[in-house]
Amino acid sequence: MRKPRGHSVLLSLRNDSESNVLIWKHPEEDFNTNSVLTVQPGENAIFLSEGEIAATFKESGRYELKTNNKFFTGDIRNLLSWGESTFTARLFFIRTNETSEVGWGFGTENPVSVRDPKLHIQTDLTGYGTLRVKIDNAVKLMTRLVSFGIDSFAGDDLMDYFGTQIRQVVKATISKTLEVSDREILGITSRLIEYSNELTPAVKTIIEEYGLTMTNFAIGALNIVHNPHRERVEEGFAARQEADILGDKFGQTKAADIGMSAANNPGGAFLGMTNAGLAANFAQGFNNLAAAESQGDKGGKSLSQRLKELKEARDTGLINADEYEDKRKQIINEL
Repeated sequence: MRKPRGHSVLLSLRNDSESNVLIWKHPEEDFNTNSVLTVQPGENAIFLSEGEIAATFKESGRYELKTNNKFFTGDIRNLLSWGESTFTARLFFIRTNETSEVGWGFGTENPVSVRDPKLHIQTDLTGYGTLRVKIDNAVKLMTRLVSFGIDSFAGDDLMDYFGTQIRQVVKATISKTLEVSDREILGITSRLIEYSNELTPAVKTIIEEYGLTMTNFAIGALNIVHNPHRERVEEGFAARQEADILGDKFGQTKAADIGMSAANNPGGAFLGMTNAGLAANFAQGFNNLAAAESQGDKGGKSLSQRLKELKEARDTGLINADEYEDKRKQIINEL
């Protein structure tokens, strides 16, 4: 129970909250009539009298508020109820400036589960991002989302209301996109801007239903969750790609590896060979292949460097899959 405060003066009412607070209720609830409200640039104010919205102030300036609490006589009347005013008057301040970045995300406990289009194995993804919003319709936000029973509402509190919906939309969109893709998940980080742009309209629709406007949405990262089975498949896939790239040279490479091992281990199994020049021939084969690799194309680039740049061009969308495959074969045929 509050003690009598004896408001025999008019109050000057202004927003004294922290900068990250979007909605703040002024602690005074029984201020006298003709008290002065100051609305600063970048904020609105909503005045409630007897539980109803009496006025909304959208322009900066000074305003006199009319309440049922009269100067002096109201204080005498309140003494009969131990200082509790029989007439209520509440004031809310709403910041309309753009919020700082509000984070969202999904971790290993609730990842996106998709099938890698290239390796055809289940892969879990985690991700996080940020968004920025501004209050466009304060009354709509208060009546549909927050309610007038709060004392304050900060930007980070938005995720308590929208976090689940945003995560559902992000996960569904990523899953759907990967289902029809023929690109390996390992290159997913190169598509973050693409995904962000695709998701923006859907997330914006969720936000705008509550009197908010989304000014920015971004996916910060999408990460592949560690999976030993996937790693083994990736190793096998890499070995197969190596064989495809080298073609006829693949057998020569393996032979050269054996030859080099023999040359570096004169006391090993190759001592039993009747052909003393066999190890040397293996080593020579290795040297020939290494020379071809180091010479590269006319621009001085090695085979691996040219193939790497070609793959990056495909992953970033500079060339399509067919162009990539034609160029890859051309590079290999030059060996």
